[in-house]
Amino acid sequence: MSTTTPRLSLLKGDPTEVADVVVDINNAFDKLDSAAGLEPVTAFPGSPFSGKMIQRTDQGDKPYFYQATAGRFANIPFDTFFVKKSADQTVNNSIAVVNDTDLVISGLLASATYIFRAYIIYTSTTATPELKLGFTFPAGSTFSWCPAGVGLNAVSDDFTIRMPATSNVGGTRAVGTVAGIDMVAVPQGIVVTGGSSGSLQLQWAQFTATAENTIVRANSWIMVERAT
Repeated sequence: MSTTTPRLSLLKGDPTEVADVVVDINNAFDKLDSAAGLEPVTAFPGSPFSGKMIQRTDQGDKPYFYQATAGRFANIPFDTFFVKKSADQTVNNSIAVVNDTDLVISGLLASATYIFRAYIIYTSTTATPELKLGFTFPAGSTFSWCPAGVGLNAVSDDFTIRMPATSNVGGTRAVGTVAGIDMVAVPQGIVVTGGSSGSLQLQWAQFTATAENTIVRANSWIMVERAT
């Protein structure tokens, strides 16, 4: 016979005895939380027990747990996505942006705020083509990002860095190529979704059509984290 139970019960000595929820349970929340799962709240509760988990409904259902050693509620990251490029991808003699074959994050929810950052390794035979970057995102979103890479006509890997804010749908920005050297751009930004869910997709192409291979390398990556 099993000695375990899937239920948590308040035992009474007499079946006719009335359980005082306030005295027996509510006043002992530091010992026993009667809520099943995360407790939905709009402010941090007082006198929590160590490890108590809550759900801030005023912050997009963001979860927290109580760290007794630190005396505070600590944020639990949620909806964090990461994807890494599995193989090199090449564009030759084209300024038409294409979807990166790996760097896409699906599962963005409607009415949420996400921050993202990426690490894009790229190269070209000469400095002529440069690299054009862009993103697609869920319809109705507010979107802002910057390319964070060397400027156009770069002559070395310590050239001027480009940090312009870009927010228009279909907007692209270009970063420089340095002949025969693997370079890195670290685009980052924010997506505030509207009424539609969807994906964040990296797109890229040559900035100047050039009959040579422009390559985005394997091990490039993108990370997206929900903030609210």
